[in-house]
Amino acid sequence: MESQENPIERSEELQEESLITAQDKEKIKKIIAKFSDDNGFVNFGEIAHGIFDQQTQYASRYIDGVIPGYPNLGEGLRFKGDPSDYHFVKIHKDDIEEFVRRRKDYLNHPEKYKDKIRTE
Repeated sequence: MESQENPIERSEELQEESLITAQDKEKIKKIIAKFSDDNGFVNFGEIAHGIFDQQTQYASRYIDGVIPGYPNLGEGLRFKGDPSDYHFVKIHKDDIEEFVRRRKDYLNHPEKYKDKIRTE
């Protein structure tokens, strides 16, 4: 007897896959082409403004979770610079899509990230 997929689990997988839209991918591609340095890093402000439509100082709070109430969504991703000095933070081009996915997932399902939020 063949095992059948659980439609609820598959639906959650599809939702997660669709967090990054074709429009997001196109924006990311353009940002990388225009702003990537020789080492493959992009100023995080380009992502904050271009993808999140948010000021860098607010978007950068999601990088390391140092500010109470914000999750650490940058764990395991390549960043350069200190998020507290947000004007100079860079993210590696190969990690942009994952960071965008994590942030969108957090905004849609904050309960999944309780263990990544500093409360004090």
